Amino acid sequence: MTTTSFFLALIGFVVGLVIYRFAGYYAKSLKASNGSLRHSPSIELLFGLLCAFTTFLESHFIQDKRWAFIALVLVWGLLLLLLMDLKTWLLPDLLTLPLMWLGLIIHDVGLGGVSLHDALWGAILGYVLPWILKQGYFLVTKRQGMGHGDFKLLAALGAWLGWQALPFILLLSSIMGLVVGLAIMWRQGKTITMALPFGPFLAIAGYLILLKQGH
Repeated sequence: MTTTSFFLALIGFVVGLVIYRFAGYYAKSLKASNGSLRHSPSIELLFGLLCAFTTFLESHFIQDKRWAFIALVLVWGLLLLLLMDLKTWLLPDLLTLPLMWLGLIIHDVGLGGVSLHDALWGAILGYVLPWILKQGYFLVTKRQGMGHGDFKLLAALGAWLGWQALPFILLLSSIMGLVVGLAIMWRQGKTITMALPFGPFLAIAGYLILLKQGH
């Protein structure tokens, strides 16, 4: 571990603690009752360590160190949104939309990992494609699928990673969601109609694609 990676991991740990507290405060302000996480010092510590670990991996695997440093904003933003969705089943516009616009701005000034053209179409298709899939899913099943917060999170990922990353993010997140859903149904005996927040799977898939692009 280099000194820079260790220092960034230490910052990531502190950021993780801040993220956990902020998400908890936001969930409490909404009086959310359907979240799956409760405040716990041990979980807070584990989340700080998770943030430190993801920060270290990002800084280690992405070869362009300028891009690695800038993309930490995306990594920490994804962790915050992951936790928010687990606690509240909501992905607030207050977080997803600025993250999307920031991705476009970073590419516009030439600091991003893909071209502005790819980032712009990533943002557009990131919203439009899942909207089309949702409409088709509703026509077939008469049930709602992904929420608009998921669309905006995918648009933000497209703005940061480019439109080429979207099929892989959707495929990977869908596989993870299916595996977790089946595991929960098998363990708890719930039916196939049970719901899961999809944002965490999008966030994890986006992070993995970020590492793959930068390696």
